[in-house]
Amino acid sequence: MDGKGGDLDNIVTERLWITIKYEEIYLKDYESPREARKEINNFIHFYNYERPHQSIGYNPPASIYRLGVKHPQEWRGYFPGEVLSRVRQALAPLALDRTSPGKKK
Repeated sequence: MDGKGGDLDNIVTERLWITIKYEEIYLKDYESPREARKEINNFIHFYNYERPHQSIGYNPPASIYRLGVKHPQEWRGYFPGEVLSRVRQALAPLALDRTSPGKKK
């Protein structure tokens, strides 16, 4: 870490690893390192492409990233004007039911 605010440099990465440990690694008893790598890779794919995230409107990170939102400040619980309109426009065809995340109407 270097400079001002250095203690927050890895906060997104640290949060990801906590999630991987508690939602994948601690719940399984892998038979081999090969199986562990395979299952962790599967979980990371699930985390990025399927798992709903509350802070980004119950959407997976990959769907937000594809909209051009690349900086974490743009998707951490709020969306600045232009980004919000792009998110709404992209999600309109999905018609997601917000009462049960991830399910279509």
